[in-house]
Amino acid sequence: EQSREISVAVGERFVDVAVIGAGLQGITVASFLRKEGIDDFLIVDENADGAVGGTWKDHDYPNCGTDTEVCTYYPAFLPRPKTKTQFGKRDEILSYFGEVARTHVGPKRFLWNTKLSMCRFDGSLWRLEDASGQHVVTARFILPCIYSISCKHPIYPKVANREVFTGDAVHSSRLD
Repeated sequence: EQSREISVAVGERFVDVAVIGAGLQGITVASFLRKEGIDDFLIVDENADGAVGGTWKDHDYPNCGTDTEVCTYYPAFLPRPKTKTQFGKRDEILSYFGEVARTHVGPKRFLWNTKLSMCRFDGSLWRLEDASGQHVVTARFILPCIYSISCKHPIYPKVANREVFTGDAVHSSRLD
């Protein structure tokens, strides 16, 4: 392995791996990193209340749950969840991944309430900035674990004469 000098300013947070997103992908990736003995990572998420879950946390509707069987939905290297049916329901999913985050990731590996706006690669390191342009963390690697269905900021298609349509227009991320 080649040794490389790293330039990080005093007070800057440095990790080997920055995981972006505390949804199911982020929690799964972080759990896998721990399983493989990689402990120098940080999960960065915009959620202010410190709860994991991503899309499952952000969206709720009647009978919300998986459309695939539990045995195929959860990572094989983690303990199997206990569910009431063969298809997991939203609350079961959130509870399970909350427990995985506590037991397999650890609470000190999260940076909450941080909405990233930029990830800059300088040729050797990634520098992550928040929405205000402040430097947040420097990392050797980034693992973006965000899922587009979360869609907190939906993009609506350009439709001619949309403004004159008088019926209900519903975005799939805004089902309420």
